[in-house]
Order: sequence, then C-alpha cells, then structure tokens
Amino acid sequence: HVLGPDVNESFASFAVNKAGQIRFGLNAIKGVGEAAVETIIQERENGPYKSIFDITKRVNLRAVNKKTLEALALAGGFDCFENISRSQYFATGPDEIPTIEKAIRFGNSVQANANSNAMSLFGAVSGVILPEPPIPAAEPWNLMQQLNSEKEMVGMYLSGHPLDPYKIEIDKLTTHKIAELSDLGPFKGKEVRIAGVVTTADHRVTKTGKNYGSITIEDFSGNYQLVMFQDTYINFRRFMEVGYFIYIKGRVDNRWGKENDFELKVQGIEMLNEVRDKYFNKITIQLELNKLNGGILQQFQNLPKEKPGNCVLNFDIIDTEESTSLRMLSTKIKFSPNNEVLKWLDELNLHYKLN
Repeated sequence: HVLGPDVNESFASFAVNKAGQIRFGLNAIKGVGEAAVETIIQERENGPYKSIFDITKRVNLRAVNKKTLEALALAGGFDCFENISRSQYFATGPDEIPTIEKAIRFGNSVQANANSNAMSLFGAVSGVILPEPPIPAAEPWNLMQQLNSEKEMVGMYLSGHPLDPYKIEIDKLTTHKIAELSDLGPFKGKEVRIAGVVTTADHRVTKTGKNYGSITIEDFSGNYQLVMFQDTYINFRRFMEVGYFIYIKGRVDNRWGKENDFELKVQGIEMLNEVRDKYFNKITIQLELNKLNGGILQQFQNLPKEKPGNCVLNFDIIDTEESTSLRMLSTKIKFSPNNEVLKWLDELNLHYKLN
C-alpha cells in the first residue's frame, strides 16, 4: 500500500513506515527542494510536528519557504494534522492573510523572540510565549480539486482516483480497458465501450474551414486519444471538455484510405453520471432469513422518497439452516442506486447485484 507524503513519516525518497506501508518521498514533490527536505527531516528528530505553526517555529524558514509549505499542503503532506483540511491552508480570515502566510509570520516572530532572549542576560525569564494564530474556516475541496492538486505536485493521484465513484459503471458497462486499445487490430469490426475522464480537449479547424477535434480519455489502466471529424465532431463536441466523465460507444474500423491502420470510430457519447439510472433497472439483494425484520424492511420502503429513481428492488431471502432460498419481487419500491445507497448496503453487509 503506497501512501502519500507526510511531514511526520516521509523521508527524502520512498520509505517504509512502522506499519509496513510505503510512504511517498518528499523529494518527489514539485517545489520542495533538497535543503527543505533535509531541514524538515533533521528537525523531526526532536519530535513529530504538531501543526503547520509548530513546523514554522522550529525549522529554518530560509530553507522551508512559502513555496515549500504550499507544495506540501497541496500534496497532502499536512494531512497528518487533525481537524484542518487542505483548503484551510489557503483560506483567509478577516485579516485577508492566508494561513500559510500567517504560519510563516508566526514562525519568524517565535524564532526572532528566541534569538533576542538568547542574547539577553535575563532571557530565561523575559521570554514571551506567542499564541498560534486562529485557522479560518473553509469548505473542504471536492475530490477532483484534491486529486488534481496531488497530480500537479507529484505527477499522480494519491488519495484516490477521479473515477472511483464510477467503478460500477466501468466494471459493468464497458467492454475494454483503455490500455487494451493500444493495438486495435484484434478488435476490427467489433463494438467497443469505454469510460473515463477527459484529460485533454482540442478544437481545431482544417485548412478547408471544417471543424474537428480530439480528446484524451483516461481510465484506471491508461489513456487514449480520439479524433472526431465532421458529423461526429458536431454531434459530440459538447462532451469534449477537460474534466468531463464520459461513456463512449464506438466501433473499430480501418482508418480512411489505410488497409492495415485502424481507429475507434465514435458512435455515441454520454455523461458517465447519467448512465447508471439509464442502464441499471434492477437490484437484487441477498438477505439472510435471520436478518429479516420490520426495521430493515421499513428502511427499504423509505428509499423511493429519499432516493427516487427507476431501479426495481428484488430480494433473495436465504435460509441457511434449510439451505433454501426464495426470490421476492417488489412492485412498488423503485429508487436510484446511487453511491450513497450502495454504501449503505455495504455498511449493512448486504450482498447485491445490479442489472
């Protein structure tokens, strides 16, 4: 298991922590120099850091500067500090000073005060303990903001993947992983269904004045570039936006005028967040007889009000003692099988199947 960078656990390069997990190295973070890494690790020998303010009052701020602290915050290096989100490091309060800037000023003041006391005959009794500045409230970043900041700083997603909410759609509705499309020859004449996030989008005009464009789509396995011309481009250009999650149906055929060169010709594109309700119309839940009670049934009866949709509910009631099962169909309960509902089913330890 590879974990992201952490100012209290990471070393310069990848290293194994006490729990046997691999920690990302601080040197791999864009904008964090070797001198800053050395300073952070060396000072950490005097005890773990408790907050960003604890860092700035202890380290050499000529080595660990504003750019370093911002990069660490964006990469998740401060996630070990509880009760503060990444967004709060960049938030401002009434004084309109971002938290990271406050931390630097605080650290400079503490260190200047300590140096002044060290040169004073009465320094031991005249020292002033400076209180840490308040941290302004801020709305936590959404998943995409957090993941994009990680990719910007270290070149990859660390705390998750943008497609995590769509694993069911990708597992159930696609025919191929994108990495499999590196060689299209074996798929000639076959339908291909893929899904992913648009990472690049380019809209252009030919020398003859015709519009065309290309996108790069990425899933868990890799990325692939699609080029669309003429009617295909006109019909689907609204989906060609960076950050869009899309579901593509296409067919592999010869590239125009080339016998042994193939391309995936797009036949349809849909937004990925709309396909679950469209293509999944039944959920079957396995429920052991000894777990069947009025309370759990009432929760299912409330689903149409709380999560309205078109998905029909079926039960497979299982009697483990008699080794028998009975399928029961609901004619009234219809709901949306969104991730919140599926998470609830997982928390109840209920096995389910979407069709």
